[in-house]
Amino acid sequence: MKGQNWIWVVVVLLLLGSLPGIVTRWNAEAGNNTYEIAMPFEEIMELTETGPMTIEAALSTLATAGLNSISLEPVSLEQLDERGVVAVYNKHDLERALLFSGKTFDAADGYYITVPDDTEYRQWLEGSLSPETVQIEDTSFYFIPQGDFDWSAPIGYDPVALRHIQDYGLHTIFRMENLDLQTNQQLVDQLVSMKTPQANGVLFSKEEVIGYPKPDEISDFTNTLHDAGYYFYLIEFSEQKGMQTLGRSNDYDVLRLHSIDLGKKTLNETISQAVRAVKERSIQSIFVHLPQDEGTTASKLEDATSFIEGVHQAMPNEYAAGKPLLFEKITVSTSTLLCVFAAGILFTYLTAELVKSRLLQAVAFVMMLLLAISYFFTKSITFLQGFALIIACVTPIYAVLKTSRQTGKITTLTLRYLQAIGISAIGIMIVIGLLNGDGFMTGFEVFRGVKLVYVVPIVFVAIYVFWKESRELFQKHGFGVLNLEVRYWHVLVFLIVAAVGIYYIMRTGNSGAASALEIRVRNALEDFLYVRPRTKEFLIGFPCYLLALYIIGQGKDFGKLLLIPGVIGFLSIVNTFTHLHIPLSVSLLRTVYSIVLGYIVGLVFIFLWRQIFRWFVKNMHKKATIE
Repeated sequence: MKGQNWIWVVVVLLLLGSLPGIVTRWNAEAGNNTYEIAMPFEEIMELTETGPMTIEAALSTLATAGLNSISLEPVSLEQLDERGVVAVYNKHDLERALLFSGKTFDAADGYYITVPDDTEYRQWLEGSLSPETVQIEDTSFYFIPQGDFDWSAPIGYDPVALRHIQDYGLHTIFRMENLDLQTNQQLVDQLVSMKTPQANGVLFSKEEVIGYPKPDEISDFTNTLHDAGYYFYLIEFSEQKGMQTLGRSNDYDVLRLHSIDLGKKTLNETISQAVRAVKERSIQSIFVHLPQDEGTTASKLEDATSFIEGVHQAMPNEYAAGKPLLFEKITVSTSTLLCVFAAGILFTYLTAELVKSRLLQAVAFVMMLLLAISYFFTKSITFLQGFALIIACVTPIYAVLKTSRQTGKITTLTLRYLQAIGISAIGIMIVIGLLNGDGFMTGFEVFRGVKLVYVVPIVFVAIYVFWKESRELFQKHGFGVLNLEVRYWHVLVFLIVAAVGIYYIMRTGNSGAASALEIRVRNALEDFLYVRPRTKEFLIGFPCYLLALYIIGQGKDFGKLLLIPGVIGFLSIVNTFTHLHIPLSVSLLRTVYSIVLGYIVGLVFIFLWRQIFRWFVKNMHKKATIE
């Protein structure tokens, strides 16, 4: 035992040595407190085309409401023709037009484009297309030979639209779609020449980044833009192909973006969604799409302005609207990583005592040591993620089983609870100490194995609880246990446990759906507490753990059954910190709430158990007396 105590002291000292890396991350997150609300220019323009409002009036209204940025897509000749900026004809169009005038023109195959009246458009088209100029009667045309030119392919960014955006002090986000090599290069070259402090963001469209699937092209194009002063947007919950290559080759200079469609939820729900994204998930850009219903121009614009104003009003005071900033760079030194790896290796060795085998403890030690050595030799992030996954799985198991000794006193029970929290804190520090850096904070690199963290501890604790009985049953019947009689209630219990297990697993991660009542309760907790504690922690996990300790302390072995749901609280707080894009301050506050509320609810559970137990004993005594 004394030897183990010394190991614990060494683990704590090693983690103290790794604190500078965690503090650096904390400061980087705290300093990133500017967010923007952005909208697509094309949706605003479409809105004005169907109503009496001009694009200038719409932009003015949105800017006054607090809109910060506008995204702009490149346009094609076909789109300019549809907007009436130019008229585009081919050889046959001209021949048909001249046929009725009695005039002739020896037209070559290609596109004939009317010269726009606007000087900006003329200069832009001449610079982008390098067209010939031909005279047909009294009208001048730009001419582009047929060749391989595609009039539906983007030729660049509308300069007049860009001027409209900048006239209202709005930041410009350039959209880019992955097209053919020539078009990609043309758009990149144009962006390099157009870059200004108010126009230096790039947001990729559809499912791919520019240059995909060729890593060299991704790096070449994005490095050119990055070197020119552009940064990129990472869309939350959208896995654009090639994005990880982009991040790794551009120092993770990205902003995290959350997309919202107005009209799909109530206004208050949508505002809460945006605010929660900023304060809880380090989102720096809220990208808003206008309602897609049949509403009027005025009603859609009112929806947008109400949302924008509502978000600014509901946002916590420590956040400011404006042009968002990139995260400060986080550098994790080799010495810091050595401290964390060493702490993790020793911590795993200590947790392996649960299997009561010196050999398995040694195997665990060597396995973790090999993972650490493999990382330093290869620099492969996979070894980091594997090491962190093992720590995340064993931490809640050890926290629960190490502290589940008999105790009938509330004071001793409280100390055991704090001991379990302390063990969890050590495991959490190892995980966040390892998975630290720009890639993890921005969301490019992630913790792998979230589902395993939710399942492995529960399965292990269940096996641990039933191990003695299962072993005795097997020793008595051998494989004949498979032939034992199964009753209907056995099947019913199995189905209930299976249904609960499936529901539990489905609710993990971001895909689980919550009921309307649960959403209302969550929103109320967030309004009151800033961030809501997890219900699985303070209403299920921690109370069941405390009640389990109390019942075990009364000498009743069935209390061990409550350790199975009890481990949920501890695995959940570990999981909270594996969401590496969530600020540490938010995860810490949420966990503190859960620990405190879970303790209070646990005491209530114990009180209710006492009352029920006394009532049961009293009634059983009366029944025995009567008989």
